[in-house]
Amino acid sequence: MSQPEATTIRGRIADRTGFSYLENPRRLLVGLGLGVLLLVLLLPIYWAFLMSVRSNAEIFSSQSNLLLDPFSMNFDNYRAVLFESGFLDNIKNSLIISSLNTVVVMALAVPAAYAFRLGMRGSKDIFFWILTNRMAPPAIFILPLFFLATAVNLRGTFLILVLTYCLFNLPFAIWLIYGIMKGIPHEIDEAVYVDGGSDVDVLRRVIVPLSKPGIAVSALLVFLFAWNHYTFTILLTDSSTQTITNGLASFFTTTGVAWGHIGAATVLSMLPGLLLAVWVQKHIVTGLTFGAVKI
Repeated sequence: MSQPEATTIRGRIADRTGFSYLENPRRLLVGLGLGVLLLVLLLPIYWAFLMSVRSNAEIFSSQSNLLLDPFSMNFDNYRAVLFESGFLDNIKNSLIISSLNTVVVMALAVPAAYAFRLGMRGSKDIFFWILTNRMAPPAIFILPLFFLATAVNLRGTFLILVLTYCLFNLPFAIWLIYGIMKGIPHEIDEAVYVDGGSDVDVLRRVIVPLSKPGIAVSALLVFLFAWNHYTFTILLTDSSTQTITNGLASFFTTTGVAWGHIGAATVLSMLPGLLLAVWVQKHIVTGLTFGAVKI
């Protein structure tokens, strides 16, 4: 077979299968590398689902393997987690806390980021000071927050966790949204000023619409940070306000570990974040790349 014929065959295969990588070994290697990375990232999720549809006896059986048999899946673990362990209440509590925290953080972060964009006096120093709150380890704040919550009778309430998460999520949201707003040309602001608009009009009519991708990404990340947090829930919650992280930890007992229940609870705890990510996924890449500007 001549060289032109071989090239034509490879081109036909690439056209029919969509794998243009066959004509470019470098792209093929990059594709394989990304495939391996994707496999590594998805393996823990697959493993959690695998445990969730098996009993403890099957999990520890010497005959168990990584292959999933659709005909042998058992959903008793999900039934036990949702209706017997109280994990459903943990999900409700986490939804309330994470949603309220997201609303409060975004309501404060958007105007704060806009204020920094306007370049108020001392904004760089204030901006750096705000970021230092995000840099501090959460463990530093545990005891002060515990004593404060106890003194004002807020321990065991949703409010104390919502306010506590603001301590870390608000600086992050301001930083991300400010980077996006800073990339919007100031000439657009001047057009609004010429029409008799104020700074509030610029924010409402120009900045917020153009910053929607970054605001969506920030809201998603703030929600996930609050959803997955565990440190403060140890001391600031009671039996009626425990979150999913407390529920997951409850399956580790002195008598053993309910691995099947942990797998089911893990899969259930990922669903809200996945649904929210799908909802805003079209903004994720745009928001993260558009915000990559020098501050």
